[in-house]
Amino acid sequence: MNQEKRDYCLNCIHKPCQLNGCPIKNRIPEFIKETDEEKAYEIVTSTSLLGAVCGRICPFSDQCEGVCTRGRIGEPVDIGGIEAEICDNAIKKGFKISKNINPDLQSKNVAIIGGGPSGLECAGFLAREGVKVTIYEKHSELGGILTHGIPEFRLKKEITMQTINQILDLGIEVKYNQALGENLNIEELQNQYDAIYLAIGANEPNITLKGNNIYSANELLEYRDFPDFKDKKVIVNGGGNVAMDAARTIKHLGADVTILYRRSESEMPASKEEIEETKADNVKIEYLTNILEYEKNIVKCIKTELVEVENSKRKVPKNIPNSEFEIIADYIVLATGSLPNIKAIENFEKNEKGYSDKWLEIMKNNIATNAGRYSMSRMLDDYTKDIYVPLMNATKNRYNDLTNVATYNTWKTDIVKAFNNIKITQDESNSNDITVNAGKVITVKCNIEIPENINIESVDPQVYYGKITMSGVVDDIQVLPMRLEKEENGLYTFSSKINLKSGGDYGYTFRIVPKHPMLLNQMDLNLIKWITG
Repeated sequence: MNQEKRDYCLNCIHKPCQLNGCPIKNRIPEFIKETDEEKAYEIVTSTSLLGAVCGRICPFSDQCEGVCTRGRIGEPVDIGGIEAEICDNAIKKGFKISKNINPDLQSKNVAIIGGGPSGLECAGFLAREGVKVTIYEKHSELGGILTHGIPEFRLKKEITMQTINQILDLGIEVKYNQALGENLNIEELQNQYDAIYLAIGANEPNITLKGNNIYSANELLEYRDFPDFKDKKVIVNGGGNVAMDAARTIKHLGADVTILYRRSESEMPASKEEIEETKADNVKIEYLTNILEYEKNIVKCIKTELVEVENSKRKVPKNIPNSEFEIIADYIVLATGSLPNIKAIENFEKNEKGYSDKWLEIMKNNIATNAGRYSMSRMLDDYTKDIYVPLMNATKNRYNDLTNVATYNTWKTDIVKAFNNIKITQDESNSNDITVNAGKVITVKCNIEIPENINIESVDPQVYYGKITMSGVVDDIQVLPMRLEKEENGLYTFSSKINLKSGGDYGYTFRIVPKHPMLLNQMDLNLIKWITG
């Protein structure tokens, strides 16, 4: 390791990089000062087993390097680079992650559902203490977002695989192509293991805009199923690292890319390095800009200003009246956040707090078994209520009988091929003006045409609505099911009643998603069709 880099830290007393800058309290000054390469690797892996990865993609400028004392007089210490160098050398020289067997844990076995960063870290720390660990991964390879989300130009797959192999060498068993709710049942796992750790990620798309040619950045990056972006104009909406990754990836595919972000550059959650690299790729960025709607290749935008709001830690963007403008775009890619993706959690009986005591026991067992080294300062009630309960209530236990899997697979093939040919139109009876009084109930209808090779039971029509705030943003979005009202000459009419609980302006649209008794999560097939006329 470069001696000059190490020397920068020799006289640092306060260790702000470790104590204030690193979320997991990596022992940064120690591994920088350590001259023995194997011992330095042991220090790095005492708090994180993904050092080679984190040393390349962590937001250093906002964390450890952002508080580095040397940064006050010049460039901060290259902490990420040093961490990556230590781990790269360890792999080249055959150093292994050290074990620290705990006799009390050698008889325990734990199932980890999900082989992304969280699952790998948990598996590694348990295995090094003697716990028998099995990872259940839905894909054919491990890594999660590291493998399927972060582009090659940011993180080489070779480095990810080398890091994963270091962890697996601790004696971890992996079962691939095991998807919770499909061929993996959590109740059966409970009977086999002392504890289950859910590490299934937060990659459910947060769709905030209606229209055709709208994609989720997370899904594009994960599945790599890109439209033909060459010579197309593409808008990426968002300001985080995912937005930067999506914009650069699409740019490399030959598109003219512009990022729209409703706050200023200084408030972008993306790292400074990511922003600069994105600019270097000739991606344009428009700040203080909000998207109002997208129709027929026209993006209607409005300029924003940042205002102070009580009880908010950051300024809130507010639309500036009479500042609307339009941008031509062939596609819009949304990088505006994602939701946890929980599948096949049984419908346990709920307590007075709205969640199951049985589920709470599972969570307590997870924490007690898997997190002994970590601070559990967050409230378990809030964690359960705010993250898991909303998704628990939306899941279904459909896979008690797998005898119909072959039929289900045939259905999936058919629905994927036919989905683009489905048409949704608004029924003429709908009102375009829904400025309403509180408590009003309105009926909305849509018409659906489907191809001959699928039946109407294979689609689930939904009405998608929300209240339009004074700033022009649709808030408190709700999704309601629709019922079949009539069928005439192959045209199906569906209706639904919307109970508008407060007065004001509302907006609504229609969409369909696939439906099948064995399809646990309707978004799993990455199929969604918005109104087409």
